[in-house]
Amino acid sequence: MLQVLLGARSDLDQTLANTLANSSVDPERIDAENLTPADLPQLFQSATLFATQRLIIIKNIADNRPVLDALETYLGEIHDNPDLHVIIIEQKLDKRLSIYKKLKPYTTEFADFATKSPPNQLKWLAQTATTKNLNLDKTTSSFLLNWVGADQGRLESALEKLALSGDTSPSTIQQIIEPTPEQNVFTIFNSALLGDRATVNSAIDKLSLTSEPPQMFFGLITNQAFILSALILAQNSAKTPDQVARDLGVSPFILRNLTPHASRLRPAHARKLLRLFARADRDLKSTSLDPWLIIKNLLMQTSSL
Repeated sequence: MLQVLLGARSDLDQTLANTLANSSVDPERIDAENLTPADLPQLFQSATLFATQRLIIIKNIADNRPVLDALETYLGEIHDNPDLHVIIIEQKLDKRLSIYKKLKPYTTEFADFATKSPPNQLKWLAQTATTKNLNLDKTTSSFLLNWVGADQGRLESALEKLALSGDTSPSTIQQIIEPTPEQNVFTIFNSALLGDRATVNSAIDKLSLTSEPPQMFFGLITNQAFILSALILAQNSAKTPDQVARDLGVSPFILRNLTPHASRLRPAHARKLLRLFARADRDLKSTSLDPWLIIKNLLMQTSSL
């Protein structure tokens, strides 16, 4: 089974999260930068000494042309093997390359977000809300977009719920509409940055009682920390959050949410934050401690920045 996801991380995170949530196999994450064509036969074996099924996530293969070219040889083998699930993640893939066209017939999903020109979501929201007899001002539209994410299907569903309720206030949005995983993570990360330890403590305790994989949560919150650090370090370059978003290939809405924190923090804080997350990542991989306890401790330390 082969799955190809192309585009910015902000576009791909939800699709990847859904795939991992529906799989009982622990993913193997491979950086193709370190591969050679000779590594591929062993990489694409369906079984190992430790598992009969494999889920392999490969990134940066577009930057390794010899491996990218050699991949064509294994497309049929991957497609036909029910015990092997390979996910290729790239920001973009040159459509002029033969591999671009050859991938599609062998994939169960080929999601090319990179070729889609995102619509003006605020304008689209206002127009769609009008058809449902809703009056959304710009502030409420921005809040809804942050809360639900950029997926138009989710946004339209949210508008239908608001139309039934007859209320478009932010408090109603929070009560009746499920936030994206990214928004939920941001809310917790934001509470930590504000020093609100009680909220963080309560939120992590609730998550630990759900089926939410701690490693997935950690990955999403690490992305928030990375973006915040990039914003802090970019302050001396006079770049706007939108320019930084383009550089990182992420949604500008995420950066705008973190901008108030970036404005009060300094490069020394960014370095400390990254060290905290690197230590937590090491502890998650090398100790038998409860992952949620490690994450909670990380956020408590983050609250003292």
